[in-house]
Amino acid sequence: MMAVYFLEGSDPAQKDYVSDTMAGADPDIGLAVMADFLRWDVNASVSACPVPVGSINSADLLDKTGFDALKDDIEITLIEGVGHFLMMEKPGEFCERLKALA
Repeated sequence: MMAVYFLEGSDPAQKDYVSDTMAGADPDIGLAVMADFLRWDVNASVSACPVPVGSINSADLLDKTGFDALKDDIEITLIEGVGHFLMMEKPGEFCERLKALA
């Protein structure tokens, strides 16, 4: 399952760390989180948010069509060459992009 969160050529130590950490977590908590995530209406949540919303994503993994309905309600920032854990793979660039959204 973890393979989809990383790009080919990602740091093997980071992949192992994330995989080991997630595998060591309580499965009941993981299942509850996934169930809540699948029920979450992101469009309603973003539209109802009273402050500007920003999202920093992997340019290589993001399905941009999922954000079409949100394009007027969210500022999307993309980072190239990273997987799902972009804050670990390019922490400096992630922090700069985060500061720019603030």
